[in-house]
Amino acid sequence: MKASWKRKPLGSILSILNGCAFDAKAFSSEKGTPLIRIRDLKNGFTTQTSFDGPFDQRYVVKAGNFLIGMDGEFGCFEWRGPDALLNQRVCKLHSFSAEIDPKFLFYGINKYLKEIEDNTTFTTVKHLSSKQVAAIEFAFPPLDEQRRLVAVLDRAFAGIATATANAQRNLTNARALFQSYLQNIFSGDCEGWSFLSFEDCLQKIRYTTKIQRKDFKEAGEFPIVSQEADFINGYWNRYDDVLRLTSPIVVFGDHTQVLKYIDFDFVLGADGVKLLLPIPAISAKFLMYFLKANPINSIGYARHYRLLKELNVGFPPLPEQANITENLDHFSRYMDQLEEVYDAKVLALIELKQSLLHKVFAGELT
Repeated sequence: MKASWKRKPLGSILSILNGCAFDAKAFSSEKGTPLIRIRDLKNGFTTQTSFDGPFDQRYVVKAGNFLIGMDGEFGCFEWRGPDALLNQRVCKLHSFSAEIDPKFLFYGINKYLKEIEDNTTFTTVKHLSSKQVAAIEFAFPPLDEQRRLVAVLDRAFAGIATATANAQRNLTNARALFQSYLQNIFSGDCEGWSFLSFEDCLQKIRYTTKIQRKDFKEAGEFPIVSQEADFINGYWNRYDDVLRLTSPIVVFGDHTQVLKYIDFDFVLGADGVKLLLPIPAISAKFLMYFLKANPINSIGYARHYRLLKELNVGFPPLPEQANITENLDHFSRYMDQLEEVYDAKVLALIELKQSLLHKVFAGELT
């Protein structure tokens, strides 16, 4: 911060409106006015719930308003959606004084909110009060300089957003290409293939003890595999709970539909894990790719295994299965590399954004 910058409590340069505790009986998913809750702030466009009842006009939020979530992760967000209502535990910044540019404050306030969050003790969820927001000693330069810096950040952030969107689009296109290639293999020329119902493709397998999620260890002798997205989900030390494999299997998440090819001994994690041991005529990896090529409709967090039973599985002789899975493995590794490149690009863009913000509010951007 330069010596010429002022520092004032936010309560002296703007007003804060706390959200209203709207009657939950009038919440609706089909009609009414959109209701902004904390979960809607990052989205910034739409809400999951509407309010179908009378309301005070002062709680109406319009596009361009700045809102702060007051539970959990503290942060300020710009609302960019249609007119909506300000729910409790969300506050709105308004009535800015003539000496502060609202967009300049928006770009700078999250640093202060993060400091409050880091210094807030909690038992379950961190809470922020409007008094704490009003007490923030906010530093700012003269108005003309604020506007110049906002213009610089607007241009830079627009470029960062475009670069992020391009990276995401490239990854999305690659995923679509992989899925198309995958589906073409299993729906194309199947001459010489055999066909069986899904259940006839499986052998019985003995389940070992399933370990509850709360008991997972961060380190240990044996890996735990559950229906969660991560490949390995924890560790365990009890030898008697280990599932000893004589051949690879597929783990299917009954709730999550996550698929994992497993060729090592492991421990079962919690509820919802289904073990798919194919008959000798079908390789486990081929079965996994078949299931990826034939995704079933999601029914939320209900159990999906019963939907697999409706499938008919087509499979060629084992040597051809091996050729197919080798090609798909190669394509899958390429997709993994693309994911890593995308993650690295997004991380670099986030770091660039934070670096620009730091320079602006340290008075280092000329």
